[in-house]
Parts: sequence; structure tokens; C-alpha cells
Amino acid sequence: MIPIKETQYKDNVKAVRTVDDKTSGHWWLIVHNLTKIGYWPKEILPQLSNEGNFVQFGSMTHTTDSRSPPMGNGRFPNNNLAESSSFTQMKTINSSYIEDDIDFSFQTYVSSKACYNVNFLGDQGPDYVQTMVFGGPGGLCGI
Repeated sequence: MIPIKETQYKDNVKAVRTVDDKTSGHWWLIVHNLTKIGYWPKEILPQLSNEGNFVQFGSMTHTTDSRSPPMGNGRFPNNNLAESSSFTQMKTINSSYIEDDIDFSFQTYVSSKACYNVNFLGDQGPDYVQTMVFGGPGGLCGI
């Protein structure tokens, strides 16, 4: 695994997207709106051949001992985007391949609020649009 510097991807989270290719039907992972870095062939995602009916955004940690690792930048999220790990410009692409703001029927799940948290902040203006902040220090979470 390659270590990632905290500042290396500071402004790049908003540039990650998935979209299905109109011609092949494959689902691509794209960064910076141009670079295709991976894809899921349509054969392994047949349930998405027509279109998806919900979207999940998330973050996850894993450990082999009793201490859970940090998530995001290792700090609990707050409303200050300079201090929190975030997903910004959260959008979906509809069946006509037009970007839409996400639906506001947003649900969150946190397995251990003693170690992690997530907040949906909603519309944060033209640079961030629909925004979610997340993270936490990890530790003895009991999960």
C-alpha cells in the first residue's frame, strides 16, 4: 500500500467520479474529469444495465487488532471544510447523461460514533455544492 500525504489529495476528492460508458456499458472510475483509472465491466454489474436507483458514498477502515485506524484526516468532522475530510460536488448522472444534484433523502450510518462520524452539510455554495464531511481518530471502538 502506498502512503498518501494529507495534502496530496486535499483538493482532489471532488474530482473523482463514476460514469457508465454509453457505447460499451462499462462503469468507469474517472479523476480530474479526464483520466480513466479503472472500470467495472458491465458483465459484473448487470443490475446497472438500465440505471441505478440509489447511490452510496462512504468510507471504511480495517484492522487486524483491537484498535481501529483513523478515517479521513484522523479528525472528527465539523462544518469547516478546511479542517474536515469531505466529499464535495456530490452529483449523480441521469439516464440522459446529465449531472444532477443529489437527492436530499440522505441517510447516514456510523458504526461507532466514539471513533468516527459523518455529517451531510447540503449545498455549500458554487465551489462545493452538495457536501458531506467525515472522519475520526479511530481507537478502541468496540466494533
